[in-house]
Amino acid sequence: MAAGFGIASLVSLFLYEPITRLQRLMGDMSQLTVAVNTYQTEVGLRLIQLDINEKTTVGAAADEVREAAQVTLGLVQRYVEPAITRSIQKAASPAGSGGG
Repeated sequence: MAAGFGIASLVSLFLYEPITRLQRLMGDMSQLTVAVNTYQTEVGLRLIQLDINEKTTVGAAADEVREAAQVTLGLVQRYVEPAITRSIQKAASPAGSGGG
C-alpha cells in the first residue's frame, strides 16, 4: 500500500508540476505582452502629443518615453527569466550600446 502511494505521488508530481509551470509561464507571458503593448501605445501617444517646432515638447516627450521604458523594463525584470533580463539591461544601458 505504501508503494502505491509512492508511485501515485511520483505520477502526480510529473502531472502537476509541468502544468503549474506552464500556467505560470502563460501568466508571465500575458503580463509581459500587456507591458510591451502599453509601452508602444504610450510612445505613440507621446509622439502625437509633441510639437516638432517646440523644443520643450520634444524634450518632455523624450523624458516621458524614457520614463515609460524604465517602467516597462521593471516589468520585464519581474516576469522574464533573470538571464534574459540581464541581456536586456546590458543592451539598454549606455555602456552596452557603445559597441565595445
